[in-house]
Amino acid sequence: RKMVNYQDGIPVKIITRERNVKDSELNRSTSFLQIQKYLRFRMGKAVQLSEKSTAFSYISDKYDYSKIMGPTSYEYRTGVEFTPQELYMLSGKGASERTGHYRFENKRFQLSKYRIDDTPGDGWELPTEFIYPIATGPNISPFRYEQKNEYCILPYAKENTSDPIDLEYMMKDNEALFYYLVSHKELIDQQSEKSKMLHRGDEFYALSKIGPYTFARNIVAARDNSKFCASVIKKSKTPWGETKQTICVKHTIIISRDLTGREITADEADYICGILNSDIVINYIHNSFKKNGFSLKKSNLYIPLFDAANPAQKHICDLARQAARSAEDIPDIQRKLSAAYLKLCEERR
Repeated sequence: RKMVNYQDGIPVKIITRERNVKDSELNRSTSFLQIQKYLRFRMGKAVQLSEKSTAFSYISDKYDYSKIMGPTSYEYRTGVEFTPQELYMLSGKGASERTGHYRFENKRFQLSKYRIDDTPGDGWELPTEFIYPIATGPNISPFRYEQKNEYCILPYAKENTSDPIDLEYMMKDNEALFYYLVSHKELIDQQSEKSKMLHRGDEFYALSKIGPYTFARNIVAARDNSKFCASVIKKSKTPWGETKQTICVKHTIIISRDLTGREITADEADYICGILNSDIVINYIHNSFKKNGFSLKKSNLYIPLFDAANPAQKHICDLARQAARSAEDIPDIQRKLSAAYLKLCEERR
């Protein structure tokens, strides 16, 4: 075949549907001709933006995405995977008379195949040493996240994320939590063998997708589906009186370390958050990935190591902090962030 330079782009037919058309209405149709009236067609162009990837992006009339392609200095990770999540994810129910304990009930998930049906009427009375507030993808919006009454059981210590807290310590110092887990061991064991292979450690309550990055002091979390955006994640005040690490869970992309494993600073977190929330990056992500799965690893976004002496980087950091303080100015700040980020990208040329 004739050699094609895909970096010049190829013509593509873009198909969208009317916003008010429901899936259920389309699913009743049995042929393309029946649903054609609900669809809109237009011609566009798709471009291979990075030599390191065979992926294509729809081009934009507003931005030249090729300008933001390049290496990153930061490590991308994912949030903790809790399986079964109905067991490990909780909602706060009320105070306990026992010191160091609080009452919880299991979170409910509409499409879950697992069910916890033995929750006591007044909730589970559990020790809180290994219970943390959580940040979930749907609760993240540009520059902020909504802290809800949602928690997780994370039986690991920050100092050693390779293995869970051992059985003896759990039985001695967290007895009620241990019996809560062991009484649902049969449910935990229903996980697939593939899931179990990913666990960090050998205890029956071990989890996957957890590491030192999970407990980092400064974390940026981005959504991995639906609407791309990012927020700096901070510690949360719990209803039982502790200020604890907020744990990012599945469907969040975590940036908390650079490629050498060094934890990022607070300034770096704002800088990275500013880049990810810039208008150009959000447009690029939405034009490069299906909305059910965004990937920063595959994005090839240029994010150089933060240097407080660099005016463009400092400006991005300042704009991100301004956006975190004022929700009303966010769209305007996102446009300013695009200009600042493009200036940063042009400095390397």
